[in-house]
Amino acid sequence: MRKRFQYHADMTIRPLIALWAFFAALLLAPRAAFPIDDAPAAGHPVVLVTDQMKPFSYIEEGTARGFATDIVTEALDAAGIPHALEFLPWNRALERAQDEPGVFIFCLVRTPEREGRFAWVAPLVAAEAGLFRLRSRPDLAGVDCGNLATYRVAAIRGYFTSEILRQWGVPESNVTLFTDLNKRTIIEHLELGRSDFFLGDPLAFAFDLKAAGKEHELVLNGPALRVGDYYLAANPATDPALLRRVGEALRRLRESGRAKAILQEYSRRERP
Repeated sequence: MRKRFQYHADMTIRPLIALWAFFAALLLAPRAAFPIDDAPAAGHPVVLVTDQMKPFSYIEEGTARGFATDIVTEALDAAGIPHALEFLPWNRALERAQDEPGVFIFCLVRTPEREGRFAWVAPLVAAEAGLFRLRSRPDLAGVDCGNLATYRVAAIRGYFTSEILRQWGVPESNVTLFTDLNKRTIIEHLELGRSDFFLGDPLAFAFDLKAAGKEHELVLNGPALRVGDYYLAANPATDPALLRRVGEALRRLRESGRAKAILQEYSRRERP
């Protein structure tokens, strides 16, 4: 069931049908919610925060969209849990979820550095990381996480990929962190030779490359790596009963097959 989709170094950024299938398979795997016992709560609607990362979560023609957005909001609607959704820059979303009880955040990768900072409510979908390079740099084809430390790598500040680079032993002096999710700036950064690689989510970055008209200029430098799961998480001081209720709502949506259906709908409509 948990077969990792393999990318190859000569692969262009084209419709990632197999990766959509990989996500759909993972949604069928049984998973537990993770209620956390902690302090009090309020009777206000659940506040959901996220950023724009197509196809996971984004705004299109004034409407909140994305397969993660739909999974979370449909689960809450079905359970009769009032909620409000806010799209914020990613680091602002992180601050809200860490500072304010009752605030839930998605899609957040569960990592050792984040473990104690959030209540981990329920997994949503698998998280992967991929190294991107210019197609014109075939000399980099043999580089992977085992020998990356001597190369220059770009990533997004506050994203799980910046933590992954530390785990892989890449020194801070070789890492450029961008403060916002401006993928066009990152592409220009690589084209100017200021970094050798960008480490990002392969599906999301494929959409960004297509939007920038650069899908034929950058390639994945070998297999993408499974690095965990994207979660719905919350401030740890959120009411434990609410955490359990939200986690149970997501579990029911998965078990009903609706979460898989949502992912399949997006795989048909949205292609990088």
